[in-house]
Amino acid sequence: MALLLLYGLFIERGFRTALVADNLFGKLLAAGLSVVLAFQVFIVAGGVLGLMPFTGKALPFLAQGRSAMTGNWLLVALLLVISHQDNRPEPTAESATAPAVAADL
Repeated sequence: MALLLLYGLFIERGFRTALVADNLFGKLLAAGLSVVLAFQVFIVAGGVLGLMPFTGKALPFLAQGRSAMTGNWLLVALLLVISHQDNRPEPTAESATAPAVAADL
């Protein structure tokens, strides 16, 4: 149960990242990646609980295969990049002129 809660929090953070993204591509990418993760968890959890046919796949980040683990960490990396770009402070006039002053020295 705790594992499903952690997956739910992770998916919720992905959708929150999609909502606060500045550009349309970032919004769609973050939402799509969150849906992919939610779909994986839903299919596996539904199979384990007997709600749907069991597929034999493992939950994300718990698989032993290198390709599945690499794909899941790539999903996390893309969500982190989108989140980082949206949380970056806007450049001010002082920070824009600072490198030019340092170059003159």
